[in-house]
Amino acid sequence: MNYFDLGEILSTTEHFKSLSKPHKIRLIKLVNRVLCGDFQHKELIPTKEIGSVSLHSVELKKWFRKKSDNGYYKKVINPYFDCVNQSYSFGNGKGKTKKYRIKKWVENLCNEYYKTDKGIQFSKVSNDDITPITTIPFNGVSPKDINGLSVKSNVFVKPIVYPNEKLIDDTLKFLENIKPNKIRRDRIYKYSIHNLNRWKSNLKNNLCDGGVIQLYQEGENGRLNPHGGIDVPHIINTSSGVRTILFGDMNLWLYDMSNSHLSLFYGLCEKYGIRCPNIGKYLEKKVELRRKWSDKFNIKEEVIKEYIISWLYGNHPNPIKVNPYYQVMGYDRLTKIKNDVFLMEMYKEIIQGRKLIVENYKSEDGTITNIVGKTKQSHRLKSDLCFILFGYESKVLELVNEVVGRDMICMIYDGWIGRRTTIKNLEYHVKENIGFEVKFDGEPIKPNLGKLY
Repeated sequence: MNYFDLGEILSTTEHFKSLSKPHKIRLIKLVNRVLCGDFQHKELIPTKEIGSVSLHSVELKKWFRKKSDNGYYKKVINPYFDCVNQSYSFGNGKGKTKKYRIKKWVENLCNEYYKTDKGIQFSKVSNDDITPITTIPFNGVSPKDINGLSVKSNVFVKPIVYPNEKLIDDTLKFLENIKPNKIRRDRIYKYSIHNLNRWKSNLKNNLCDGGVIQLYQEGENGRLNPHGGIDVPHIINTSSGVRTILFGDMNLWLYDMSNSHLSLFYGLCEKYGIRCPNIGKYLEKKVELRRKWSDKFNIKEEVIKEYIISWLYGNHPNPIKVNPYYQVMGYDRLTKIKNDVFLMEMYKEIIQGRKLIVENYKSEDGTITNIVGKTKQSHRLKSDLCFILFGYESKVLELVNEVVGRDMICMIYDGWIGRRTTIKNLEYHVKENIGFEVKFDGEPIKPNLGKLY
């Protein structure tokens, strides 16, 4: 959604007109980020919260503050967002994260806008001002990182993607003639239509007719994220199902690192002399083991995969309510997992390995510098490990980019979309440069309507 046009939609209310200019700009930016897929909450239970977003009160207070009114941010966002669960909150300390959803009237006006033939003027927010984007950069990766410093990355990626417009149109026509019969699927269905319409509306624009600009910015840990402050949808924040429509039937492939962070963790453990046989077995037989655990614990394979990864970053296997997976999995399932010998041996290896890895990266002055040259003050073990692994993730994608070059169409954190390539060549080049093995998975991109409804 274009910032200028979104501002017109929101200004249909007297409330919006009453806000100060900075708060108007920040509200436009917040609504646009939600429309573009930021802050998305992925859990499918309970069903009424599907498609909601997680917004933290500390961040909201930074964006919308007023002297002597600590809850002013609520007065700003309440006319445009519904809190989907008043009793839910997550987090400790100064603020809590709550789940929100854009109000129907905003969503309906946006959907009407998407269906017009009006051309888009790409724009950006800088210093609480909206300015048009009038030129296309040579490289999709910004030369400055999120803090305004020169980037460490040498990645080159095209600044524009050209989706399959015909397939988008055909898919929208198909979706408009069906009706899902389950609440969960109905929300996914509406989300898919909204996203496809959003991408389609951006194809007619002032810079690259038929294409959409895709810009990346290096984060504090070296990871390439969607460039902030720009009003276009980004492939990173787009659902996997919608991606299959955007790039389906174009002879393109989707590649990613196999079990990226756990694989990087395992490689670093080997590098520093820690044996992790259970993690190694899991990485070797991931499909078979996840299927087995899915049947044994009666949970989806994706959930058990995410649960294991959460142990890397400070979560524990205890079946208590402060466990972030308690609401999704429940006491009984968490207890069964904790009683599984193999999984708990994996957990012990993670506990041992993450401490050693962080110690090997910590300097005498208490700072940590990761493999791409980013530096931070050591804080907590889980955030330090995250900083190190994200650095390796970025380095691996940079090495892939050296081999793949302009055949890389766009990047998605630990993966990319591009022309078909030889995986063995990539794996050899990565191992030669970082000193341990990283595996890649790849598959041709085919339209997957089943993910859309």
